[in-house]
Amino acid sequence: MREWLKVLRKEKGFTQEYVASLCHIDRAYYAQIESGKRTPSLQIAEKIADILSFNCSNFYVDYFIEPLQASLSDLPITFTHCDLDLKYTWVFNSQVDFEDNWLIGKQIYDIMDESYSDKLVALKKEVIRTGEIKKEVIAFSLNGEERDYLTYAKPLYNKKNSIVGVATAAMDISKVK
Repeated sequence: MREWLKVLRKEKGFTQEYVASLCHIDRAYYAQIESGKRTPSLQIAEKIADILSFNCSNFYVDYFIEPLQASLSDLPITFTHCDLDLKYTWVFNSQVDFEDNWLIGKQIYDIMDESYSDKLVALKKEVIRTGEIKKEVIAFSLNGEERDYLTYAKPLYNKKNSIVGVATAAMDISKVK
């Protein structure tokens, strides 16, 4: 099940019928895509991604995720994508105690205290504004412990070369105690 796709669609207030009509496909076919029973062609994936503001590679990540999981699952590195509203559209290897897909459609303020979130939000907004890659050390409180993360942020583009969001890679650089 592509629960993340359903969450993104509902966040926009769209029905399956509406998204399907914008993609020029049948609603039943879209429902199969959303339920994970069908994998869309690249053309359809790009249309859906443009409509719902995410990178179309999300449809295919399950096919390629195993090597990443094997390499990174026990390391303190998190990768994310978010849209222009800074709502998460993809998360890999979250350092917090919940499923990555639970974060889809949420903003950092829904997850963490403002005092820890403001710096990350400012970094992402700067990347969107300038279109440049940025990096910053950002402190987060995880499981009651403050941790420092070296966070890289870069713009995400659609096929029209318009910025549609921000990708981040964050690595815990706190000293091991």
